[in-house]
Amino acid sequence: MNAFYDFRFLDKKPTDIDPLAHVKTRDVGIPEKVKLSESIPFANTTFDFSSIYGGQKYNERTIKYVINVVGTDTGDQVTVHRIKTRLINWIMGANTKQPLYDDKYPDYYFLAEAQSNNSFEDDTYTGELTVSFTCYPFMIKRNAEGDDDWDSFDFYGGVAQSVDYVVNGSNNIALINPSATSVSCTVTITGGPISLTVDGVKYALSAGINTDIVLPNGNVNLLASGNGTIHFDWHREVI
Repeated sequence: MNAFYDFRFLDKKPTDIDPLAHVKTRDVGIPEKVKLSESIPFANTTFDFSSIYGGQKYNERTIKYVINVVGTDTGDQVTVHRIKTRLINWIMGANTKQPLYDDKYPDYYFLAEAQSNNSFEDDTYTGELTVSFTCYPFMIKRNAEGDDDWDSFDFYGGVAQSVDYVVNGSNNIALINPSATSVSCTVTITGGPISLTVDGVKYALSAGINTDIVLPNGNVNLLASGNGTIHFDWHREVI
């Protein structure tokens, strides 16, 4: 028997709305790069300014699902449309981007909202509901970096690294952010205060949870000054 690969949104799957509602097809779009280029007059040269403010930017991606809607074997169109109404009200129930979990991407999730381009087609016994999600460009890893659990570790692209350090005076810290973009990192300080310099940007961190520290992608060299312990918490983001 073939397994069904569905999705979960707002803590529900299609089968939670109706037991026979399953994903028939899916199209997980690839985000397009945002290119800022300028041509030089009277020359065959074009300058690309897309990364001038730090890293390549991307447009939002689109994820589209076609969901089978099955009525009764007597061709009850009332039942078909009743199920369709419940499904679309569930899908359209978020007014901001929310986590979308796809069974074919078990280690990641998307940030998605159904905004437009949804449709429904029916025949005598069944129907097909097409739903379109507008999504943040990157998939987000469910587990934080530094997670070394054997069962969940990514042996193909994962990085085994420490995310906990003791700071005594001035310490150099090397991290690897395997994301396709810079990410927001949460830093928890015990003791402190600690001054943290990341990619030329200096952060004054106090005891407790500090948010919105920007961590560039790739190899990151940091300088921590002060006394206490420091814990880095971020999630990989990939295309």
